Amino acid sequence: MLTTTLSTDERISAAHRAKLAFVYVRQSSPGQVRHHQESTELQYRLVERATLFGWPRERVHVIDDDLGKSGTSSSDRQGFQTLIAEVGLGKAGLVMSLDASRLARNNRDWHQLLELCSLFGVLIADGERLYDPAAYHDRLLLGLSGIMSEAELHQIKIRLHQGERQKAARGELRLPLPAGLIHNHDGGVTFNPDEEVQERLRLVFAKFRELRTAKAVVRYLRRGNLSVPVRPLHGPAPHDVVWRAANSARVVQILKNPAYAGAYVYGRRRPDPLRRQPGSERVGTVAVAPEETARTTGRQVLDQALAAGHEVTAVVRDPSKLSAPEVASADVMDPAAIAPFIDGRDVVVTAIGSRELRRPTSVQTDSTASIVEAMRLTDVRRLIVVSNSGMVTDGDGPLTKGLVKPILRRILVHGWTDMRHMEDVVTASGLDWTIIRPPRLTNRPATGRYRFAINNFLQNSLQISRADVAHFMIHHITDEATHKSTIEIAK
Repeated sequence: MLTTTLSTDERISAAHRAKLAFVYVRQSSPGQVRHHQESTELQYRLVERATLFGWPRERVHVIDDDLGKSGTSSSDRQGFQTLIAEVGLGKAGLVMSLDASRLARNNRDWHQLLELCSLFGVLIADGERLYDPAAYHDRLLLGLSGIMSEAELHQIKIRLHQGERQKAARGELRLPLPAGLIHNHDGGVTFNPDEEVQERLRLVFAKFRELRTAKAVVRYLRRGNLSVPVRPLHGPAPHDVVWRAANSARVVQILKNPAYAGAYVYGRRRPDPLRRQPGSERVGTVAVAPEETARTTGRQVLDQALAAGHEVTAVVRDPSKLSAPEVASADVMDPAAIAPFIDGRDVVVTAIGSRELRRPTSVQTDSTASIVEAMRLTDVRRLIVVSNSGMVTDGDGPLTKGLVKPILRRILVHGWTDMRHMEDVVTASGLDWTIIRPPRLTNRPATGRYRFAINNFLQNSLQISRADVAHFMIHHITDEATHKSTIEIAK
């Protein structure tokens, strides 16, 4: 909607009209430019509104270089950069746009414009009213408009992403295919009809089975001056297959592409702005970590215990989140509920933890007290629990002892307090207990190469993988040297 304002507005002075009025026009994508022509026309009509403010038509300049470009960033918006330059050079008396979202969809660019306009005495107008960025209340309204514009974009992204995930969950989201596959007319996936492409890909897989490494395959292809087919995803679809010289990245992409195994995969990588290469328009990505159930220490203990041939019962609150030969659902806070699953077992291993940072918690203390009581009821003696080395500073270097751990202690105060009380419950239990104290846990694979100290402290204890912690626990179940002991373990 465009409303008229008289040219006698007291905020518009002769000094303003002595400078130029700039009308900024933008649509977010080429599709909007084609299909939302009414909106584009409405933005161009702001020229008439500028004349109502008293600017001659010849002194109203339209900046429409950014038609079809997103407002999320100013890096590739030449029109917005031109506008900023004109304001900074003192040539602008008025900046007009249909609304704040036309000018910027992020607060950094929006407030940069507001600051410059305030500094150089430039007025801002939208389709409804006039603002003076140097006036407190007008600046407040403009700031809120920018916040709402960015928040609106965030909500749009959330809705679009949720819709995309739901479509992918049904297997209906059409994903880009590698060079060896194409979409057929009925929406299915079939081999690329180009026989040369098929033969080259079969050769890559055959040579990998023979040579066992991707680098060996690359060397073989280079010796024979053999290229590999790739499908660059640049520009609008369809994307043609091109031939490129073999290198490690291209061969690995072929070997690790799940589409060649007939798998439908979505969401393996997510955007990571920190990985953006300087000068590149593409946002970097990072691999998404496996599901949380596969990343916990308890999951690692379960998998390795089964692999070692142990009979294992996993007691969880929600069995649907865990796949194992024997899974039981019980309230770990109720000794009577978990006692039947402990009865007759040789050892109980618990890696229950809490992620509560803001409020006091007693999850580990209460669950461990319940487990200890259930073990007493069933006369099971061996207990292994996972704690953390962050609570103790003996053996630490000056930097870790004086700076790092005090900071962590303030951040993790509730979790570490719970953990300390849990250890008190264990040491007072009278059982054959072992407390494992690892440092920062990672999701790296098991190596079997780690250091540990029984009732002692490790120097430079920085990190260890959950898999290696589980490896130690499984291989020391019957080790009496670890009974009634604390174990520090690290890479």
